[in-house]
Parts: sequence; structure tokens; C-alpha cells
Amino acid sequence: MTFLQPLILYGLPLALLPVIIHLLNRLRHRPQPWGAMQFLLAASRSSVNQAKLKQFLILLFRTLAVLALIVFLARPLSGGYLGWAVSTAPDVVFLLVDRSASMEHRSSSGVGSKREEVLKLMAETATGFEETSHLILIDSATRQAQRLQRAESLLEHPLSTPTDAAADIPAMLQSALSWLVENQAGNAEIWIGSDLQPSNWMADDERWPSLVEKFQALPQSVRIRLLAMEETTDQNDTSLSLHEQSRRFLSSERAMVFSLDIDRSESFTDSLPIELVLDGVSSELQLDSNEAKQRWRHRVDLGGQEVSGWGSFSIPSDANPKNNQIFFVYGEPGDLGGTVVASDAIAGPILQFCAGDFQRDPPKMASLRTSWSADTRSWENQTLLLWQESLPEPEMAEALESFAREGGVVLFLPPPEPGSASFLDTTWGEIEEASPTDPFKVARWDQISGPLADTDEGLGLPFDTLDTYRRRTLAGYESVVASFQDGSPFLARKTVGQGAVYFLATLPRPDWSTLADGTIIVPLIQRLLQDGARRQEKITYAVSGELDPQIEGKSWRTLSATEGGDVRWTAGVYRDGDRWLAVNRSPKEDQPGRLESEQTQALFGDLPLAMQEETGPSDEALQGEAWRLFLFGMLLFLLTEGFLTLPAPLKTASAGAAS
Repeated sequence: MTFLQPLILYGLPLALLPVIIHLLNRLRHRPQPWGAMQFLLAASRSSVNQAKLKQFLILLFRTLAVLALIVFLARPLSGGYLGWAVSTAPDVVFLLVDRSASMEHRSSSGVGSKREEVLKLMAETATGFEETSHLILIDSATRQAQRLQRAESLLEHPLSTPTDAAADIPAMLQSALSWLVENQAGNAEIWIGSDLQPSNWMADDERWPSLVEKFQALPQSVRIRLLAMEETTDQNDTSLSLHEQSRRFLSSERAMVFSLDIDRSESFTDSLPIELVLDGVSSELQLDSNEAKQRWRHRVDLGGQEVSGWGSFSIPSDANPKNNQIFFVYGEPGDLGGTVVASDAIAGPILQFCAGDFQRDPPKMASLRTSWSADTRSWENQTLLLWQESLPEPEMAEALESFAREGGVVLFLPPPEPGSASFLDTTWGEIEEASPTDPFKVARWDQISGPLADTDEGLGLPFDTLDTYRRRTLAGYESVVASFQDGSPFLARKTVGQGAVYFLATLPRPDWSTLADGTIIVPLIQRLLQDGARRQEKITYAVSGELDPQIEGKSWRTLSATEGGDVRWTAGVYRDGDRWLAVNRSPKEDQPGRLESEQTQALFGDLPLAMQEETGPSDEALQGEAWRLFLFGMLLFLLTEGFLTLPAPLKTASAGAAS
């Protein structure tokens, strides 16, 4: 319980006044022994005991009445998750508001979103602290401390509106810690409103122990008060996310192939309508499958559209409108350029042929080199690098990573000699050999998206004809595009910025595999060559809340339906001259689950933590003034005391009247 007028609590000893007055009153009448009265006292001893009990109760209720009066004048606060041990009002109250996309999920009553419920409860509660405490807002997007003059401004504050970005709870706590240190404030309370999504809380992040230690080292006391919103799993919610976008720009056609992930909270028998908007023109598609989770592939024919443009996929609004739409852009196709870095006399020329630009007439062959310079100007017009040497040293590795971040694609193949180097935490392992009569066979691969996907006509790559006699193991890879029967990766992938890095476990050599037949290696490399062409286009994909500072600095104009949104936090399509930008919500916001109460409490260590599981909307503030309770209590004590002091009714001598 917190008190807005804590100085009045120094008057608590006044509650002993009735006791002191009672004792002083007894000292005024000293008892004197008298022989004749001893017989009367013995006869009425039981009546005296009852009188003492009555006097004790009268004294007790008088004391409680004075105590309730003092607490009433101190203006106590209590209730909800902010109920606390007896304490004074803090000097600073931090309001940490989670504005991430998952907080837009409507509560079980459907009245408002989780974020709106948090804002309402915090604003109502903080109103009682406006005159005694500094109110500091820290939102999950900017993570900057903002002073609030009035608590009700939280409801309409620009930094409390919804975003498509993920939250970083440790970073928000770090902002509160920095503010306390810089401003040398007094005692503080940190109120956190969140849905406890694990990706936002980062329970395994190494910052948590350091934060707890720094808060404990502060000279002032800091208390944490957490409002944990409910996990809403009983409502209709369908999320739509972009898994992959591939370009198919040939001399005879221009098309984009999309792989969309659809996740439904329930299974539905009805088809799902999907709206496609392409350069402002809308059309409706139907997904007939009713699977709870699926990856849906769709080809968009650009036809006679402009060389650059934008579009979106969306589904009907449901329990969380923030996960119902994704955006994309496409640019003018540029020249395809491939370079092979290999010293292998057999594999090198095969890779060089596979990486040629066959859209040209005559076709343009890829470059074949035994080494490559870290000077980025040397690959200015390249879209694909095939690397069959040992993994690059730090300087070269940094250049290759930069190439991929710009949209290029890098494909690493097994080097001739073993090495200990790594690239993006991925390393080559030992060479494994199969029996000539029992080669390694690829058993699983992504047939919906990626460079090994089926064609638009539904034709798959003939992996049943591929025999692998030698392979090199991998460690530290991010995801597997194709794998052998024993689970070892055949092709692994790691997304880097706008591009990607792949690792292929075997070589197109007769003593390694039958890849040289061309039925798999040619379409694989040709698709990677086209995917890397994004590096030549003036388009950029970004995750909300994770934009590069150089991207933020441009004068972006929104083209999507979300007008007036901040490019840093709002998903949509933006344009600056001939540059195009598609911003989508953070993939972290689609991750399911919720931190358990025990896990959350463990994060704060020994810091004082009050946690309330909010299971639905409430008309009550998180913490309100409880003076009415003590006022009514005082009146009740006084009434009881008055009733006890009433004189007993006189008894009539009925026996004497009868005689």
C-alpha cells in the first residue's frame, strides 16, 4: 500500500491517546480497602469481569478509530497489481509500454487490444501520482524517456500508438536505469505493461544479470510492477507473413513468385479470401485449404506493369489486425553477373557454365578466378558469387557479407583442403564418403519456396537421380533447404540483409556426385543468379524497427494504405525518387508462446517485483485511493464504541411486587 501524504503517518503514535487517557483517568481514583465492601465485591466478581471486558472493547474501538483517521488522512493507494507493502509515493514512476504488433491482439472480451487495456489501466493509476511523482514514459519503439505532465495524456500520446516492430524489454529497462543515473532521482517504481512474448523479453539475453546488478547497486530503492496481459488463444486469429519472394525475369516473361506462411489459431472449413494489390489495382484470391499452418505459393505475372512497382497481400481483419497484411516491391531487372572463385580444374568450369547469363543473345559466361579481391568495386555488377576455396579470411569475409547484405547471393562449395575458418558462424567439417553401391541420397527439400522449389507447372527437380559419393559436413548453419536421408544438410541457407548465403555439401565432380549432369545444379544456380539481381535493383526490404540509419535518413513517401505512419515503426511501402522500400512487421511478433510467471520472476532476481496476471478488461484502476475504506472503518469503530458505552437497562424487582 502506497500513501500520497506519507508525512501524516508520523502521527500514528496518536492512536495510543485513548489508552493514555484511560490510564490517566484510572490514576485519579485510588482504591481504599473497606471491610464491609469486601463481601459485596466477592458476591459480584463475575459482574466485574464482564465490565472489564466491556471497557477493553471500548478502548480497542476508540484506538482503531483514531488509527483509521490517521491512515485516511495519509491518502492510501492500493488495489490491482500495484498493491504493495506500506511505502511512500515514489519520486519517479516509469511507464514502460509494449507497443509491439502482438499487443494489438484484442482481449477476450473484444472491447480493446492488449495495448489499449494497458494504457487505460496505467493512466487511471498514474493520475493519483501526478502531484507527487515524475511520470516518465518509455515506449518499446523509441525506447526514449519522455516526461508526462498529466497521466491521461498517455492515452493519446504519439509514442503510445501501435507499431509493427518488436519490443526489447531489456533495452527499455536500460533506458529507465540511465534516466535514474543521469537525473539522480529518488525512489522509483517501474511499471511494465506487456504480453510476455518470449521474443520480446529475451530471457536468455546476457543483459539481464547486468541490469539486475546495476539496479541493486543504485542508492535509491527501485520496485518493479508488472502487468502481464492474458494469452489469448481462444479467438479467431490468422497471421500472414512473407517467407520468400523470388523473381523470374526472363526474356519472354516477367513474374514474381511468393511463398506466404499462413497460421490459423483454429481449423476452418471455409476458404480464406486473400486480397492482392498490385500497383494500386486490387484482385481477390481464394485459398481453399483449411490447414491450421501451411505455406502457400502464388505467382504474380507482372505483364505490362511498370518496371518498378509495389503490392501487398492481405486477409480479412480478425482478432489481431497487425498480422493480416504484408508488403512487397519489385524493381527494374538489371544485368545478371556471376563469378566463380575455384581452383578445382573440373568443378570450376562446370560452375562457370552454370552461372552464365542465358537471357542474353549470345549468352554471357560467368567469370572464373582462383582468387578474388576484397575491393567491392571489383564486383560492382555481380549478383552471384560461387566460392569453392577455403572460407575467406576476416577482411574478405567482411566484403562478402557486405555483398550479401546489398542483395547479392553467395554460394559456398566444399573447399579442396580442410580449414578452421568460419563464415557467419558456419564452418566446414570432415569429408564423408559413401559406398559406391550405396550413395548418399537427398530425401527432403523445400518444394514450395527457395532455389529448389517446383516449377510453376508443378514439376519438381529430379533428386531421385542424384547420387552423392562424397560430402562435407556443416556446423553452425541457420536453416536447411535440402537434406540427406540421415538428416545431414545438402543445401543450407543463412539470410543476410537483402541477400542470402548458401552452403552446398558436395561438388559437381564425378568422384563427388552426379551433379554435373545438370538437371539440379543448373536450375539451382540460375535461380540464385536471378535472386541476387536484387542487388542491382533500387529496392529495399526492411523489418519494422530495424531500419538501417541510412535508410531512415531518406525522405520516404508512403504509397500504401497506412498514411502518416513513421517509416521506422509502420509497415507499408515507401518511395523516395527512384528508390523503393517495403517494410513488414517483425517476424518475432509471429512467434507463439508466453513466458511463465516463474521465468519472469527469475529474470528480476532479488529486485522487488509485484506481478499481476491480467485476464481481461477491468473497470478498476491498477491502484486507486483506498481512503473510503478507512473512512467507513472509522465510522464503524465509533458506532460500535458508542453502542458499548450505552448504559445497561434497569431491572425491576418483580419478586417484591408479587409479595
